[in-house]
Amino acid sequence: MPMPRLKIKCCSEGTAPVSIEITN
Repeated sequence: MPMPRLKIKCCSEGTAPVSIEITN
């Protein structure tokens, strides 16, 4: 089974919360 990929998006400032998108 292929593992789901984790896409982590973070702002350059680093103060904003990190949003994580899970793609199958």
